[in-house]
Amino acid sequence: MVPPVKTAGEISVSRQIALLATEGTSGRGYIDDLAQTFAADCQIFRGPCPDLAPQAELKVAGLDVDLSRLRSNLSVVSSEEWEKIDTVILGCTHYPFIKEELEEIVGPDKTWLDPALPVARHLIATLAQKEIASIEQRSTDENAIYFTAPVSPDPA
Repeated sequence: MVPPVKTAGEISVSRQIALLATEGTSGRGYIDDLAQTFAADCQIFRGPCPDLAPQAELKVAGLDVDLSRLRSNLSVVSSEEWEKIDTVILGCTHYPFIKEELEEIVGPDKTWLDPALPVARHLIATLAQKEIASIEQRSTDENAIYFTAPVSPDPA
């Protein structure tokens, strides 16, 4: 969460930011610490959004997203507050899959911060630091698949 909160604090013009996150993430004290460190002059609206990840998983599976459930989750921020918010932090790597639907509900005139790339960069750095993997080990094949455990051959 550090990169998205830091970036939001750097780029928000209105100083009004929404953090869409799970109940666990939105209620953690470290979010308060990040906000104080990187966005002290901003108001960060947050609340639990328990249905966003399951809705993203439905979309990935090719099923329909329930817009009414998304609307219900986004109602943790009032419509008046949404009008002032210019930056939205997607607090879970699942959420970018439903960004179009979220934009449809709150409007496209927001800057949306996706946590996936900073999370991936942090993972690579951590693995390299622990000498588990290095950036050089990455494939240049855009269709590469990486496994974190041995893969058994298909018995069929």
